[in-house]
Amino acid sequence: MNNQTESFEEMVERYTKDIMKYKSKPVQEEKSVPTISSAVSEPLSSGSDNGADKSSPSANTQTGYLKVMVTLADKSMPIEGASVLVTENDDGKQILRYFGFTNESGETPTISLPAPPVENSEAPKGKNVYAVYDIRTDAPGYRTVINRGVPIFEGITSIQNIQLNPLPGDTIEYTENEPDL
Repeated sequence: MNNQTESFEEMVERYTKDIMKYKSKPVQEEKSVPTISSAVSEPLSSGSDNGADKSSPSANTQTGYLKVMVTLADKSMPIEGASVLVTENDDGKQILRYFGFTNESGETPTISLPAPPVENSEAPKGKNVYAVYDIRTDAPGYRTVINRGVPIFEGITSIQNIQLNPLPGDTIEYTENEPDL
């Protein structure tokens, strides 16, 4: 199917099928790169550009990295099998950059993403200093979390910690027992 006529949902479904083929294959050894922790959960731009030129993802000619770590809201336990969808906004169109699942440690593999050249940070005025991505995390029995405006810099691995809250449920336990006579 031509990607230009494929809907976003169809693209996600295709990527889901593709990723399931590779889920059991061993992950390649990760590249050693510097890391920063990213705790952004709202868009970074609230009127100012904060160094990111969101209108031109095509200017992202280099590579940055992202690792997503998913745990329960109280951080007591990793969540295995959570789906992670990373998208980029290009003039109102969502571009799918990654779709996969967390491992038994609640982590995704390190994800390579387009990022602007590090040289842009030397004279940032009007230049794209970092790329901006959205991350959607879903797991059965948990509330969906969407992190907007996650910054990605060339050559840096951003760590995005995501805590999922369980969906409210019925805490009453029902059993069918015969009464004692």
